[in-house]
Amino acid sequence: DNDLQKTDRVIGGVPCYHVSRLKEIIAAEQISIAILTVAPQAAQEVGRMLSEAGIKGILNYTSIPLNVPDHITLEESDIITSLEKVAFFVKK
Repeated sequence: DNDLQKTDRVIGGVPCYHVSRLKEIIAAEQISIAILTVAPQAAQEVGRMLSEAGIKGILNYTSIPLNVPDHITLEESDIITSLEKVAFFVKK
């Protein structure tokens, strides 16, 4: 699996970990904010994992609206709509 070849490495200066280590890394690095950019079919599950791992805020760039507990700040941004908007103005 190509995704497994990307984990436990530093790519472009960014450490990349397997999702199975999510809770461990969030705790160790005291991370409080997550930017969610996963495939739509994984969005809700990863959102759940983030909330259970102690994340306090999520910026959701997926096309799926998330259900998260009330104590988590959620900002949803549809990147496709944003891209279409930019493309519209560039064509003008």
